Amino acid sequence: SVTSPNFAFTVDPPVLQSIDITTSTPSRPKGLSANFIATGHYSDLSTKDITTTVNWASSDTAVATIGLNTGVASTVGVGTTNITATDPGTSIVSTPFLFTVTPAVITAIAITPTSPSTLASGSNLAFTASGTYTDATVADVTTIVNWSSTNTSVATIGLTTGVATGGLTAGTTDISATDPATAVVSNVVTLSVKANERFQPRIEVFDAHGKQVEGRQVFLTPADKSIVTVDGQGGLWPQKVGETTVEAK
Repeated sequence: SVTSPNFAFTVDPPVLQSIDITTSTPSRPKGLSANFIATGHYSDLSTKDITTTVNWASSDTAVATIGLNTGVASTVGVGTTNITATDPGTSIVSTPFLFTVTPAVITAIAITPTSPSTLASGSNLAFTASGTYTDATVADVTTIVNWSSTNTSVATIGLTTGVATGGLTAGTTDISATDPATAVVSNVVTLSVKANERFQPRIEVFDAHGKQVEGRQVFLTPADKSIVTVDGQGGLWPQKVGETTVEAK
């Protein structure tokens, strides 16, 4: 039999043919980062995570920068930028990935005062809210958040004003603020409201000659009963802050 000479056949390692890049967060608020992953597709149909071996780039570094060999994008400004990954050995470049940076959003809310003094029925107390954003900026968000009181019979609070008004019921209520966009909730402040204080006026009756008349029954009538009311014993009960006259007959 005849045998051919041996032929040396070499199988080289699979070579990179293409790169795909992905992220679970294609859009991020300013101040937050995004992790990109690079997957290499090889000649033997295998795939491999090559995130730390490719060179990453951002087309607009005013919008986002990205670590050269990390795939971690840091947001800088609002807008869009193309993210790419390049294999330094073969110069194969991935398809650009459009990454969007949106405006910063609230991550925390602090309301003050944190230890308010006891509020009288009908009187007002203004709360303020300070918001911390994803880009580390801090701003007054008093009129942006939604305010709430857990016991509106004790005190109400303007939905977007932060002004609490003491109710007619003595007690405590919890005040808080919520960002409607992110549902972030502030710290809780407990507000105490004291009950209305009854005032018993001293009434003296005199005749036309200036002589005091004893035992005469007198009826009190306030001009504005939303400000003060009168009980059956002639006591005055404040209802809210304001001024009114009370007529005695």
